[in-house]
Amino acid sequence: IRQTEDLEKIVRELNFQLHHNSQGQHFITFFTGVVDLSKGEIEYINAGHNPPVFLKEGQKEELLTKGTLLLGAFEELPFLNKGLVKIAKGDVLFSYTDGVTEVFSVNNEEYGEERLSAFLEKNRGFELPELHEALIKELDEFRQEKKYSDDLTMLSLRIK
Repeated sequence: IRQTEDLEKIVRELNFQLHHNSQGQHFITFFTGVVDLSKGEIEYINAGHNPPVFLKEGQKEELLTKGTLLLGAFEELPFLNKGLVKIAKGDVLFSYTDGVTEVFSVNNEEYGEERLSAFLEKNRGFELPELHEALIKELDEFRQEKKYSDDLTMLSLRIK
């Protein structure tokens, strides 16, 4: 894996190692991508992970779903597709784990992807640390005294 930047080779090798080491008993979701500023694009593969949200100025959000199934469950991946998005100054890529959307209110209502989408659209202009802080505050208000059931992990990037 350390000897190539080819996303397909990396994902296939990672799948092989995970399946070989766990005999298909364990699996992971995975998202990887390469940002190429000179070409103005992000090439990516999503392996069963929550689709990162790509926000382009003046356009509807795009979910980065192209890729394959989760890694480690199958000896060989049944399919593998690369995704490609064109990038420009101001675009935002927001990735997260399912703990973000699977926050529940005291009424057992899930925060969900629709609320996350609305939050990101409304607050896309925030600096990224402030965006993350505002989302955590919104999740805290949504859940009230209900405990988090999973970790919250967010990773974002803004094209400058």
